[in-house]
Parts: sequence; structure tokens; C-alpha cells
Amino acid sequence: MPKGGKGEAAKCWPVEGGPAAAVGRPEGLQAGGLGQARKGGRQCMEATPSLACANKCVFCWRHHTNPVGKEWRWKMDDPLVIVDTAIDQHTKMIKQMKGVPGVKEQQFLEGLSPRHCALSLVGEPIMYPEINRLIEELHRRHISTFLVTNAQFPDRIKMLKPVTQLYVSVDAATKESLKAVDRPLFGDFWERFVDSLKALHDKQQRTVYRLTLVKGWNAEEVDAYANLLGLGEPDFIEIKGVTYCGS
Repeated sequence: MPKGGKGEAAKCWPVEGGPAAAVGRPEGLQAGGLGQARKGGRQCMEATPSLACANKCVFCWRHHTNPVGKEWRWKMDDPLVIVDTAIDQHTKMIKQMKGVPGVKEQQFLEGLSPRHCALSLVGEPIMYPEINRLIEELHRRHISTFLVTNAQFPDRIKMLKPVTQLYVSVDAATKESLKAVDRPLFGDFWERFVDSLKALHDKQQRTVYRLTLVKGWNAEEVDAYANLLGLGEPDFIEIKGVTYCGS
């Protein structure tokens, strides 16, 4: 993380077997979009320009230690600093794998030059005031971008410059369940959610609905989810589950 700022970086581990497998073999678990990028998982870094979020989701793995807010009110790192730091942290983690059994030399060296960036590590990336400059800098370095937003900032989605693939978290299909699951700060959270899906429809780029389904919370609303498809008409639907692993 840039000193005193709100950026953070991590390594993607998209294949079974963890870091050694990610560096030691080319196959990924997914195909298309970010999954296609993750076929070279050693070259995929995960980062965020903002630790803050406007939701407090029940399934959040950050234990709610990150700040929350409706607008940016923290020290802001320069986009160049965030990109440089993210790449530096990525390469440091890759270097830790040198000499580990199963790590192939050629793929180890490839891992030192990231080609993809998933802006989804923690927080809400589009809260960062300079998100467009950050995207431009990543693209200037020939690094593809996969951005995930929580569907509470429709105006920011509208002004967002094209990314390689844009994801919107669809954490529930009704107003009542969205309030229960996401625990949003905004009073007009449902209107913002719907407007975000409509904004996604107008982006004219590769888009994804990301569904995190939790039994007893939001997994039984099949028909309601189907009704939301017409709002955003995403190219892909990504369905995830939740595994509780203790505190």
C-alpha cells in the first residue's frame, strides 16, 4: 500500500494448488474474460485504489475493518503511485516462489511482468476520484483491467472510461433482501442499484453480473434475478458461493 494512502495490492491465485500451481502450470479454472486472463494467473494481479465502501455486506471477508462512506474523504494517492506500488507488490510475491518445487523457470519469469489487473480486492474502486487516470495508466502499460463495482454509484459508472471487462455486484434481487445482505449506507440504495444496472446496459462494452449467493439470504429469488437481466443485459453472469471459515 502506498504510505498513508488507500491503495492495496495482492496476487491472484486462480488455479487449484495455490501460488506454486499458478506459477507452475498454465491452465486456469475459468474461460473467457477474467477467466481467460487468469489462464496466465502468474501475470494477473489484484489491486484496489480504495479501501472504502458504501456497503457492509454480511459475507464480506474483510471483517469490516475497512472504512465505509458515501463519498471520498481520505488522503488520495496518485494513480501512478498506485500502479507502481501494485506492480512492485505483485513481483515481490512472485519472487517468493523462486525455488519452490513445481515452479517452472519460464513461467516464474513471466510472472514478474503482470498483464492483467483485477480491480476488486477490497472496497469500492470507483469511489477513487482518479479512477479514470488509473485505468488509463494500466492500459498504457498494456495491462488489461477487470473492475468490480457494488452498484451504489450509478453516476460514477456512467463516467467510467472503458475497461476490459466491467462487473456489477448483484447481491440480491429484491429491495428487502438487498438491504439485509448488503447493509448499504445510502437510504436510496435500491434506486441506486437499479440505476447502476441500467448504466451497465449503456456502457456498450463487455459486462458481467456477479452474483454471490448465500443460502437463506438471497439464493431463492430465481425469478426476481431473471427480471433484473433485462435492465443491464450483461454479456456474462458469474455465480459465486460463500464458504464460512471461522473468525
